[in-house]
Amino acid sequence: MTSTVRLSSGGAPRRTRRVVVGGGLAGLAGLLTACGGAGGTGATGTVTGPLKMAFVPNAEAGKLVENMKPFVAMLEKETGYTFQTSVPTSYAAVIEAMGARQVDIAWMGPLAYVIANQKYGAQMLALSVFQDATTGAQKRTYPGGIIVKADAPFKTIQELRGKKFAFVDPASASGYLYPMDYLAKQGITNPKSFFSDVVFAGGHDKVVAAVMQGQVDAGAIYTDIMDRLEKTTFPTVKKDVRILTPTADIPNDNVSARKDLPKDVFTKVQSGLLAVVGRPEGKKALQDGIGIDGLARGEDKEYDPLRNAAKVLNLNLEDAIKPAPTATRGPG
Repeated sequence: MTSTVRLSSGGAPRRTRRVVVGGGLAGLAGLLTACGGAGGTGATGTVTGPLKMAFVPNAEAGKLVENMKPFVAMLEKETGYTFQTSVPTSYAAVIEAMGARQVDIAWMGPLAYVIANQKYGAQMLALSVFQDATTGAQKRTYPGGIIVKADAPFKTIQELRGKKFAFVDPASASGYLYPMDYLAKQGITNPKSFFSDVVFAGGHDKVVAAVMQGQVDAGAIYTDIMDRLEKTTFPTVKKDVRILTPTADIPNDNVSARKDLPKDVFTKVQSGLLAVVGRPEGKKALQDGIGIDGLARGEDKEYDPLRNAAKVLNLNLEDAIKPAPTATRGPG
């Protein structure tokens, strides 16, 4: 059973319970407990007082933690700190865990970072970068898009009227904010009334799976994930789905720290991240672990396009991630 978010008639996220794709979500209290208690019994960054590092669930949790082990081991060696890693079951859980000091460092999507920065003062440690395959230049943005099955008859977004649609998470830029902005520009200001059903699948890979399995007719993702899924989970993904339309380029993910992380720890972790990715083995570990080519220093203003898009949509970012006060039980 997975906790799926549906849009209310007004377009705001509303959580229900329904089987959509694999994986389960617990309540926020359980999620914070899974991240560990605030602080530790020992000195910061030691075995008894490890720095708690979380990843937003943009891919399968177990694989993400396992795949990042080599990189985390290199970071531990570089900094002398011990890290405890986890993948809370929603973007909101990561944000709230940072605010509750249950997570010290988080690998976050751009919108999740903007919300964590606005709500809890999260600070960026490093910006994710990708290498252009043609020029070799660093790219500080990534593409988003709306996908459908390869053999689907749809040619335009308008042809999806009355069909089922999946977003990723209310705190996802490529999986919610930017496609909402795209839809609005196409005259679709209320997805709930345009589509027959609108759900949040909980991860980019889960949106892809839902489209491939015919559970939804279309979905919003960051499109580069298909390169990674082709090598790991879905070898035929590029034959099974296609991009119906791109949305817009989005500022990259980042690594952030909670507001009150001690300055010396912040600096040491930041320097460690950049040092590890500066070596060939560290760069490869990051690519293999999370599909990122590198890390660089970033500035908060690089995320202003997300803030501007939210304003245009009249979207209250903090309200977007709030769970509903009650839940209804759906079929299955």
